[in-house]
Amino acid sequence: MPNKTNILIIEDDPSTGIKLQKQLEQKEYNVEVVEEGRVGLQRLMMFSFHVILLDLGLPDITGEEVLVEVRKKFSYIELPVIVLSASENSSDVIKALKLGANDYMVKPAYIQTVMARIENLLAYNRIYEMGLKKEKVEGINQVIITYNHQLNNPLTIALGMVELLEKDRPSKETERLRSALERMSSIVQKIATLMDSEIEEERYTEATKMIRIK
Repeated sequence: MPNKTNILIIEDDPSTGIKLQKQLEQKEYNVEVVEEGRVGLQRLMMFSFHVILLDLGLPDITGEEVLVEVRKKFSYIELPVIVLSASENSSDVIKALKLGANDYMVKPAYIQTVMARIENLLAYNRIYEMGLKKEKVEGINQVIITYNHQLNNPLTIALGMVELLEKDRPSKETERLRSALERMSSIVQKIATLMDSEIEEERYTEATKMIRIK
């Protein structure tokens, strides 16, 4: 699928599903429509979607059952679900929200309202992810400050000792040692002045990540 907002519509009424699909595609969303809950769950395992529009009255399993399965695998943030239902019963609304729906809309829903709800959920998710990244960066900065302080003193002492050795007994070994210590000192100073925007992760091993210094 192209790099756009991918929406999965799980709706058993073909005319409603196709109408929603055409209206959303006109606004440059990527839309897939399925008529059964189990098929929708299968599609979630095969492709990446950003939002689900879910009908509750499905022919194979109920929309509520779909919600339960979705929330076993995806959080409210990872995959928002908007329920589109003909029921205006408050008990149905409360049940859907408790089972994991982010929002509930009564059909027929005005397409501009549907899109506004979609964009609100996506905007909230972006803000949430930015907040998590900020907390992560702040934690990294605290570690950097601590270890920078702890490394600076022994490095300064080591460089001083190497300078004394070079004066008394200069050799290629002491020259290489001084070069290595100066390189370490340079890295420590660079780490100390890192900006948030310069902190990125990269894969170190299959199970481990490391911070890449730009």
